[in-house]
Formats: sequence, C-alpha cells, structure tokens
Amino acid sequence: MRIVLVLLTLLASVASHAQVVTLSLDDMRAHSAFRVPSIVMEPTIKSGEFVYVDVKGFQAADLKVGNIIAFRQRLPVNQLTVKRVIALPGSTVQFRRWKLYVDNKEAIEPYVHPDNVMNTDSFEWGPVTVKAGCVFVLSDNRDIGNDSRKNGCVVFEDILGVAKFVATESAPQAARRLP
Repeated sequence: MRIVLVLLTLLASVASHAQVVTLSLDDMRAHSAFRVPSIVMEPTIKSGEFVYVDVKGFQAADLKVGNIIAFRQRLPVNQLTVKRVIALPGSTVQFRRWKLYVDNKEAIEPYVHPDNVMNTDSFEWGPVTVKAGCVFVLSDNRDIGNDSRKNGCVVFEDILGVAKFVATESAPQAARRLP
C-alpha cells in the first residue's frame, strides 16, 4: 500500500511539472526532432516519442543539472541518444544504497520511478569526479540503458543540444515542455 502511495505521489509530481504547449511551425523548425526508440528515459519520455532539441543555440557553458541532452554515444555503438545531466565538471558522483549523491548530497530526483532503481547494479557505485569538458549523464529508467556509469562522461563535443520539448508522433505540435 505504501509503495502505491509513493508511486501515485511521484506520478502526480512528474505530471504537474509537464506543461503542455502548442508548438508553432517556427518553433518546430527552430529545433531538431529526434525519436526516442527505447524506455530508458521513462517516465519522462516514453518509447516512440519525439524530443525537440535546440541544436542551434547550444552552448556547453549553459548546461545545467537536470537538462536532458541529445548526444552522440560512442559506446557500445556509435548512436544518437538522450540522457539527463546529473553532474557538471568538477562534481563528484556516487550511489550509496541505490541513492544518488552528487558532491556528498543526496540528489532529489522526482523524475525517477522508484521501481526503476532496485534492479540496477548501482547499489554501491563510485565515487567518480567528473572531468573538465564533460558531463555525467544517467537514464531516468536506471535499471536499463547505457549511461555514464558504464560509458564514462559525455564530452562537450559530442553534445548536439538540450531537449526542450517532447511530443507524440500523433500530435507533434502538442508538446510537453521539458525542464
């Protein structure tokens, strides 16, 4: 029963942060759209949804913790992917008893579903200090997906931009604004 209440609270928190906007054709042209083919970013981005990425205005200096970025992931294969920025250069990242800590402070992550952290190998992991010129990224669905725990940090040169909106294929102009 307690798990159900936690789940409902989490889903309500995530839903309340999702602002639906109508994208104009100019908005759609100003962003590159990429289809997310897997569940690695659920519950934030569902499999098959499109993210609209600001590739023209991207500046590495503007990256913030919590941004969802599109980048070229070199391992295990060269592919385009999206993940959430968890830590910036100079920060220390680690997991203790499945909880994420950045600079020795427990991270507040309302976008991570509680059922998506207990089956992962990150019960105890790290600490790792993020190198200059890169960011540490994780999947919102922690149980699956290759992220910085396995592949290391993402270098700035591999980042295409920050995802600003997410939409379904059936309603590409009715988008949710991403944080």
